[in-house]
Amino acid sequence: MPKAQQLLHKSDELFSLAKQNIENEMVGTVRITLPHIADHTEILQKLLHALADYPNIVIDWRVDAMRLNTVNQQIDMGLRVGREPEPTWIVRHIADLREEIVASPLLIERLGEPTDWQDFIKRYPIPVKINRETGRAWGWHLNEQQSFIPNQPAFVSLDGYSELAAALSGRCCAFLLNSICGQAIKDGRLNVLFPHLPRQTWKMYLYSPYNPITPKRVLVVFDLLTQILWGCRGEST
Repeated sequence: MPKAQQLLHKSDELFSLAKQNIENEMVGTVRITLPHIADHTEILQKLLHALADYPNIVIDWRVDAMRLNTVNQQIDMGLRVGREPEPTWIVRHIADLREEIVASPLLIERLGEPTDWQDFIKRYPIPVKINRETGRAWGWHLNEQQSFIPNQPAFVSLDGYSELAAALSGRCCAFLLNSICGQAIKDGRLNVLFPHLPRQTWKMYLYSPYNPITPKRVLVVFDLLTQILWGCRGEST
């Protein structure tokens, strides 16, 4: 009987030690960077709710259109839209996106449907989005054969949501990711021009720089954020 009690006591000690080790691993900061997306506050709220059992994890949430240096800024993970991720990153694919050429029914009624691509470029007011990193205008890259940079912009901004507002007002057309303009298209507030024109596909992915030893808290947040993003993207389609 004393031997059994001794074994039970040791078992309790081991369980307590294991629990303490897990709690120690779930302490510290997790830095996350992402571009400005419509539901970023909702995503953050869901993530913090999912981390309710880990009050000692500090989420450093950085919404910025610029690509932060993962080493210098000590970024643990990020959400990005691009063609291909870095080969050394751990990546979770979230969604495939493509850009749409959109205009408000009001603008189309005023100018008339464009007869072809050249007619569209000649007659339609076209905006420019500035690349924060270079200070230069982003071009419209539809596919391998068709791309151009507007030389007389009708509207200038730094982000797609400002372009969305300009397009909804009828000030200009816009070339926007369907994650930005999709709801307005569904609602009939924007019409798609040249829907059958070949368009390149972009990938939205969650990434984490590869480290030989990744803290437990980073792995947990990475998995939770993946599930939340999958859910949000599914709801928006």
